[in-house]
Amino acid sequence: MKKLLLSLTILFFLPVEGKSQRVAPATENITDYRQVGEMRVWTFVVKDSSIGQLISIVKDELEFAGVPALEIQQNLQLDYNKIGTPRKLQIKGSQFITKRGEYLGSNLEIIVNGQSEKIELERDGKFIKGYMTRSGREIDQETELSPTMFAADRQFLDQIEMLLATRDIKVGQSIFDSFFVPQTMYVEKISAFVESFDLITLYNEVRDSVFVIQFSRPQEMAVYFSADKRLLKAELPNQNTKIYLDVIRTIPRELLNQPSFTFDKFIGLLPLYLIYLMIAMLGLVFLTGNALRWPGLYVAMALGLLGYIAAIFTQVPLQEYFANDYFFPKVESGESVYLWGLVPALPAGIIQETIKLLLIMAGIKYFLLTPRRILISGAAIGAGFALLEACYIAGKLPAVEIFSLNLLEKSFLILLHIGSGVILAKAINSKSGKEGLLLFMVVVAANSWLRYLPIFVQQGVVKIELIYMIQPLVPIIIILMAISQLKKLNAARS
Repeated sequence: MKKLLLSLTILFFLPVEGKSQRVAPATENITDYRQVGEMRVWTFVVKDSSIGQLISIVKDELEFAGVPALEIQQNLQLDYNKIGTPRKLQIKGSQFITKRGEYLGSNLEIIVNGQSEKIELERDGKFIKGYMTRSGREIDQETELSPTMFAADRQFLDQIEMLLATRDIKVGQSIFDSFFVPQTMYVEKISAFVESFDLITLYNEVRDSVFVIQFSRPQEMAVYFSADKRLLKAELPNQNTKIYLDVIRTIPRELLNQPSFTFDKFIGLLPLYLIYLMIAMLGLVFLTGNALRWPGLYVAMALGLLGYIAAIFTQVPLQEYFANDYFFPKVESGESVYLWGLVPALPAGIIQETIKLLLIMAGIKYFLLTPRRILISGAAIGAGFALLEACYIAGKLPAVEIFSLNLLEKSFLILLHIGSGVILAKAINSKSGKEGLLLFMVVVAANSWLRYLPIFVQQGVVKIELIYMIQPLVPIIIILMAISQLKKLNAARS
């Protein structure tokens, strides 16, 4: 009897719950659903090919055009070459709005096939004033615009999301409105209809409860909008395009507002850089003994520094390519994030270890080195490479306490590179090609594994503190392998 009453109670209240979800009340303040520091990333898919992303960050609360404002930092990158159209578009910069979402101004750079133009606009009373460039020439702009008007450029789903978030959304409702388009300086009409609120399959087996909103103006578009103000998906049938919300993440405010690398920042980081140098030198002393007296060791370290500069210009672009063209589309289609997470992680290991391998081979060719000095050179190249990598990453991140878990992580990264340098030198000097290949594969796997580990934190499988405990295991194994190689060489000499 109790089970029957419980079932009837559930059935009685289910329609009420369903009906309550058919209305999403407007938010009064953008920061009610998007806090300062929050990043949202939408991926654009055309004809089953990922062509780019829109990254939108609520960067700051500030004063703009004489009123309290929010700065929304945006970066849209679309490469239509991937679908056979010779066009590459990037729009980056900031849009400034009131906390209610009303338009205050823009500061944008538009790059089409390598040609750059700029737009700078700011509200001045009831007018929007500024300039935009054409072939590099500034053209003054001015138009009268209602102070309550929103703005939205095509492809900028974050702006459409704001427009929907600040109004009541109700099933069966027609939406008629207008918005300002900064790139054209025109006002366009919106015509849309809230068709339903349903549990929808967004892609593959990923489902969510959303409002289905059909737009007829400014373009044919179906939008899937959640009650908690997330524009989860958009379909543009005339362009054969689907756009998916991939990421919502909060970035610490200090990271958002950190200045570019300056001399003052360098001075502030100098103690940390010196600690990294000390760790690198201690690692070399531990492995090579009195080899610090050999001048060639410092030449090898300098080669390692140059090697990491080469990695900056090869590793990062390749990782971005694999992430955008393989990782995101595969994960969106429901495939394993852990399997495809290997795709952007592997290039780091392959590229970094290949660069070090080539530098060691160059050292052997141009400097007639003894077998022991070949291994020492490998360690020194690894030390120089790791030193610059640790310093480069520190320069990109906000200031942290010197003695922290981050220092521990970088210390083991330095030791990994020093140890892998020895193993690579042994691989080159090995009499067996199979042994050499196996040693190369071991250091690539070790390097890539460290880049892959964060995916478990991102998926919420483990806490970051546990990752800091697991990370040292691989560098320790590599260091032990390097010690073994040096001991074998010393035993052979004696």
